[in-house]
Amino acid sequence: MADSALGHLNRAQYDSDAYNMIKWLFIAKPGQDPNDRTRISKVRDVFEKINANYRRETMANAGRNDVVIYCDDSRYKETGKRDRWGRPLYLDETTNQIVLYRKQVCHGNDEWYALAVTNNVQWENEDGTRRDLNTQIQICTWFLDYIKSPAFTTHDELLRSTIGRTVIKGAEKNWGFRGIDAFSLPDKVLLHEMTHGRAAWDRYYGEERVKGLADVRVPKVAGFPVLPLPAYGWQFARQLASFGKDVVGLHGWEFDAADHNADSLALFASACKLLDHTWSRRILQDGSIELIGV
Repeated sequence: MADSALGHLNRAQYDSDAYNMIKWLFIAKPGQDPNDRTRISKVRDVFEKINANYRRETMANAGRNDVVIYCDDSRYKETGKRDRWGRPLYLDETTNQIVLYRKQVCHGNDEWYALAVTNNVQWENEDGTRRDLNTQIQICTWFLDYIKSPAFTTHDELLRSTIGRTVIKGAEKNWGFRGIDAFSLPDKVLLHEMTHGRAAWDRYYGEERVKGLADVRVPKVAGFPVLPLPAYGWQFARQLASFGKDVVGLHGWEFDAADHNADSLALFASACKLLDHTWSRRILQDGSIELIGV
């Protein structure tokens, strides 16, 4: 997906589909030109870093710029101790930190509908100091079970299947999700999480060091959304592009802009992968997928 995104971004001239994706997801405000390469430079930089740091499989010890993907939570070990409220405490063997297991990824924290969660790991020394380790991506077990189920084989079959249509229709009704949100979902989820890694983005915002892109919240506009929700999915990503901070590129970047939102980049790369497919499709402004000539 990162390759597909870079392939479209690095063309001498954008085709109409890439132009629309940039306009809808990043440079959506009146008077702004989606052909302005400076504005999209941060997006390109993140994809280049993901390709440079995550492409080669690491066979030895993972370094600080590597990502380790976990499909279970066996790294949490019982300590036999409890906190003041009687909740069991566990040792995370990858970070040497004591944690509340049920507050860790996929276990009832505020990422309650997460498919996966990312953590830029630090090792805690005995003197309380910390040093950077690798980036962890935890695939939530329920999502892993879904991927392995007989109902899920490829993204194309998912989109054509009864369960795929049911999932998409239900998502559209409840969350405003669109067809592009379900396209190549496992790849998109992993890329989304990779953008949270420190190897994808590690810069200062004022005096604050920012490691990885964020799940930027959608600004409240005319009462929508009622609550400040993260810009997950096509509908909210477009709201962020239209009403969030301006996308300006690498220099003078804004924390609350669309080019700092993990799902905006994942959606763009997913769209580019779809556009590269052997049979013709296009993405419409509402995020639905249209077969050309069918």
